[in-house]
Parts: sequence; C-alpha cells; structure tokens
Amino acid sequence: MLFDERLKENRRKLIDREKELEQLKVNMNRPLILVTGIRRIGKTSLLKVFLNELGTPLVLIDARELKQN
Repeated sequence: MLFDERLKENRRKLIDREKELEQLKVNMNRPLILVTGIRRIGKTSLLKVFLNELGTPLVLIDARELKQN
C-alpha cells in the first residue's frame, strides 16, 4: 500500500507537513485558526499531531453525521 488512509497521531507517520506544523506553532496564540483544504488531504491528522506534541487533551467529534431538524 502506498498510502495509509488512517488518521496519523505522531510526526513520524505524518508525511511532508513540517511547514504546516510550524505555522500552527507560530500562530497558536491567535484567537482562531482555520485549517482548510479539500477532503482527504490530512487536515485532521495535522491537527492531531500538533495537539499531541503539545500534550493538549483533545476530543475528536465527527460532525458529518449530525443533522439539523
């Protein structure tokens, strides 16, 4: 398999995202940071690796299944 689709949780498994991790680190004291991009590009993995390196507890909520009545 060339590409593992599972979420990454450590930097060793995250491929070629050092620049993005550094940008998150530099901007982490801002009131709002948006991580945007097309589907399946690694946005969630990037955030999980960043937060794990900070030692910050996190809760991942998949809101795709939430429906508004």
